[in-house]
Amino acid sequence: MEKKKIINDTNIIGVNIQIIVTVLALIFGILTIFNNSFSPWFRILVGLDLFVMAYNNHKIHHKKNLTIIYIVFAVLIILVGILSLFGVI
Repeated sequence: MEKKKIINDTNIIGVNIQIIVTVLALIFGILTIFNNSFSPWFRILVGLDLFVMAYNNHKIHHKKNLTIIYIVFAVLIILVGILSLFGVI
């Protein structure tokens, strides 16, 4: 019985994007502590990170329920980030 290779080039790209977005979110999170004007960008980056986590979860781990949860929270967080960027919230 041959084992299916889980990690391929597409999955490595997804994981690398997740690492980059997570590092950017951490940087903007630290900047938000000192200057609150970075808060909307931090929220948008966290939402994007959740989208990438949903993609990686769907492609690598094959857990459909968690993918849906990640997508729902990503949409909500990005929506709050965009609304606060425009000054609605």
